[in-house]
Amino acid sequence: MTLQVTKQTEIEQQLAHAVFQLGCYLQEETDRSVLESAMEALLTKLDQLLQRPQFRLIRSLFELSKEEMRLLAFVYIETLEPECIGPYFQLSWIERSGMLSLERCFQLIWSQHFEKSTKLDQLQRDSSLLKWRLLLQSKSTMPLLEPVFLAPDVFHFLLSDRACETSVASFDTSVMMDPLSKQCVHSVPLKMSMFLALFQLPKQPLIMLSGANKVDQKAWVQLFVDEKTQNGHWFHIERNIEDPDLLRDIFRQALLSEQTEPIVLDWPSLIDDCRHHPRCKEVLFDFLHFRQVTVITRELEQSQPDFQGPIKTDLVTLDALSTKQLASFWELCATHGAPLAKQSCVELAHLYPLQLSQCLRVYQEAIKLPTYESMKALCLQQLSKNIGPLASLARPQGKLSQMVLASETKEQLIEVIDRVMLSPILKNEVVNAASGLQGLFWGKPGTGKTMAAEAIAAQLQLPLYKVNLANIASKWIGETEKHLAHLFDTAERQNAVLLFDEADAIFAKRSEVSSSQDKNANMGVSFLLQRMETYTGLLLLSTNIKNNLDEAFLRRFHAVIEFPMPKVQEREALWQMACIGKIRFGPDVSVHHLAELFEFSPSQIRNITERAILFALVAQEPVISKQHLARAIRRELDKQSAGFMASQKLSSWIAS
Repeated sequence: MTLQVTKQTEIEQQLAHAVFQLGCYLQEETDRSVLESAMEALLTKLDQLLQRPQFRLIRSLFELSKEEMRLLAFVYIETLEPECIGPYFQLSWIERSGMLSLERCFQLIWSQHFEKSTKLDQLQRDSSLLKWRLLLQSKSTMPLLEPVFLAPDVFHFLLSDRACETSVASFDTSVMMDPLSKQCVHSVPLKMSMFLALFQLPKQPLIMLSGANKVDQKAWVQLFVDEKTQNGHWFHIERNIEDPDLLRDIFRQALLSEQTEPIVLDWPSLIDDCRHHPRCKEVLFDFLHFRQVTVITRELEQSQPDFQGPIKTDLVTLDALSTKQLASFWELCATHGAPLAKQSCVELAHLYPLQLSQCLRVYQEAIKLPTYESMKALCLQQLSKNIGPLASLARPQGKLSQMVLASETKEQLIEVIDRVMLSPILKNEVVNAASGLQGLFWGKPGTGKTMAAEAIAAQLQLPLYKVNLANIASKWIGETEKHLAHLFDTAERQNAVLLFDEADAIFAKRSEVSSSQDKNANMGVSFLLQRMETYTGLLLLSTNIKNNLDEAFLRRFHAVIEFPMPKVQEREALWQMACIGKIRFGPDVSVHHLAELFEFSPSQIRNITERAILFALVAQEPVISKQHLARAIRRELDKQSAGFMASQKLSSWIAS
């Protein structure tokens, strides 16, 4: 490297001397043969400098001619060594300024004098030197007579092989324009050819993305770039650009930065820019002239600009991923270390309708926690988002195995879970199989209906939303349907479990139409019936009195499950399970006798135990005594207005 640096420095010094010597000869009006010899020496040194790697690379990238490269090298040396052009300012035909003009630079490096005017005119019209702003000039009405200088990033790039510490790829990027942000996607270490193929992998240099949101579109760009390039970089234009020259600066800097790497330019506002600033379309055509360049933009609903001619466009639609696409993604992740069997991939795809960006986040986190259960938890976390004011996200907890239920009830609940898990197979085995599942839980208050819904969601590891009926039943005509449509659309995208608690408040038997309000209420129920039939997830309703519900409504349920009051054996198990800490029932408390005497629901048993433990804590006693428990039972009976017979039972139990 030291030898190369010495060689380049030597060439630059010799070239600066040749430029200075020619100026001195011109000032002294030396013999023509001496001038021609000095000119040949200058051109020889220019050509030697042009053999340096960074000069050869610029020529290849921007397809510059030999004369254009000589001009570039000449401006470079006068920028590097300004003293070498000092003699020229003593000449009468040189403009008085700090740098030589474009015309004078061209005259000094062009040996065929009779072609100068033609070549200079062609240079001004067509040269990539000026088009891509490698050489800059002030915006003047007489550009040929204005000083010409190198763009700062180009100068640093050409200087890069001159210093030991600086490589060609690490030039100063502080001159990068503000709208340009360079993104890195090394956090997505997957080669996604197989997965991208499901989106019809584009082949054209201009790609339009359609559908999905901005986050998912950006995720697709990440995958595309990671597949297209080695270092996983692309350039992103943040906002609308009004100045096409700024676009050229951005592209030039991108091209110099990436060098021989393919370049992906993410330009979301391209269509608007081309529509409002016609010169942007010209710049786009120039971008795509380079074979290693791909431009990605976004499709708009309005009319598209005319990209006829040399530009061909690929449209990539990023709507919701199908179950097949998701399964393919998880299978691909499994080949990169994710803990997934083939059946697990199908199960994840069925349970969690994730978007592309969500899939990538799950994979990145799953590498740190490599278990299948952790992946399901991560998928659930991605799906569990706020659904708006109509429903609240509940935290599913517990399992059916931990609940004390009648055997028939538990058996039917397990059947609901099995039906959800096996629905992809059922659809292939049964003609016109339903896409979703609707269940009705009915029984007295406190018998475990809501808890069972939470346990099902927890076992399936799906988000659970409890619907706020008060926010749905709007008094304005048409508003109820709008609220319900939004609720179902959002929940369906998440494959959420929907729970309508105390459903008889809105799903009661439709009333006789005696007013516009009655008509509106009945229309709301009819609309809900339609959405229930088409809902692709699990929908659960709970009610205290089944007979209050509309008969047409009941016929639509796949499962109608009764939650009866617990029997003696079940109540005894509930009492025994109620205390989970250090404080337990004292020796004077007979749980079996308690279960035989009082017909409490699971919710009441839980409330009584909690209050009895509180009384024991206040009294600083290590166990729940009979007195604590009796006091808690009396509070619960008073709350329920239980009456004389219940009080007699309590008195009898205390005395026994």
